[in-house]
Amino acid sequence: MKLYNPSRPIWCLALLAMLAVAGAADIRCATCGRTIRGRYIAVEGKAYCSQACHQATLPKCATCNRPISGRYLRQEDRNYCSQTCLDATLPKCSICGKPLRKFAEIKGRVYCHEHAEGPRCDACGLPMTRGRELPDKRLVCPACSGRIVLDERQARLIYQRAGREVEKLAGLDLGPLPPLELVGREAMPGNWQKLAMVDIQERGFYRREVITDTYKDTASGKVLRTEQQIKETIHILYGLTPEELLCTAGHELTHALQARFLPRVHDCGPLWLKEGICQYLAAAIARRHGHADELAAIERSPHPAYGRGYRFLKRRFGEDNWPGLFAWLKTLDPSTLPAELPEDLPGGAQ
Repeated sequence: MKLYNPSRPIWCLALLAMLAVAGAADIRCATCGRTIRGRYIAVEGKAYCSQACHQATLPKCATCNRPISGRYLRQEDRNYCSQTCLDATLPKCSICGKPLRKFAEIKGRVYCHEHAEGPRCDACGLPMTRGRELPDKRLVCPACSGRIVLDERQARLIYQRAGREVEKLAGLDLGPLPPLELVGREAMPGNWQKLAMVDIQERGFYRREVITDTYKDTASGKVLRTEQQIKETIHILYGLTPEELLCTAGHELTHALQARFLPRVHDCGPLWLKEGICQYLAAAIARRHGHADELAAIERSPHPAYGRGYRFLKRRFGEDNWPGLFAWLKTLDPSTLPAELPEDLPGGAQ
């Protein structure tokens, strides 16, 4: 930003008789071209017949459009008559409203440094100054507080809906769904801080346990029979938005689908394949219901398993081609796949 002080206008008195005696030519206005008779304004060797003609040559304020006759500010090839007019054009912090020459942009919104570095809502990811704290210490802004799902009955309805979506997309009958448990962040099994570094919030997990009961003869100790029982549960964070809960439930139920219909993949497949399959169906659910934020999070995920696994499958089979993907998985030997995928190359190729 630069400060300018243009030449101030000089009022002069000229008599045509004196000019004529001096042999001078007629004086014409530099703006309108008319011959000047009587008083005129002289600025930097140019004559103007009136204040209006002179002001027509002055720079105009980009905000109020008034001619600038004194000192003025200039920024990005635009002129401003005052700091007030300049500030009116600057982006303003979405929280405090302060005009900003330097700012942080978060999800399309502008914030000053103080608020950009402050607390953020765990639901929408935007900076916040007030809201509520959930029992697991997550923070939720007022805008999201009324949207998140805390009621177990509402959560189970969305969970059942996710089950129907997975069955419809996969063309398979899941039967009784695994019981749903709403849990806090402390129950998530992964390294939360490590996931946070790559902008991944772990929102749920599928647990499958094989319980073996052995029955013996009390006298001889001989094993009479063994029985196995499969116990499945799906754990999902409370406090998600309905869109997040639907897609997260779809993801976790796809783990159950793998365990039931693709046991070799579930037991022996690399993490990127198992998580990629789950993200593939979760993305299909997001597309079906127009959940753009959820779809974008899946497609742009930097996570080496969730993100790369999904993009590998999408490139190979296209969008929403579960029949093609399932046919490949049924004949696949998971041991032939690499443990990790290489980083995505520019342009989305691997």
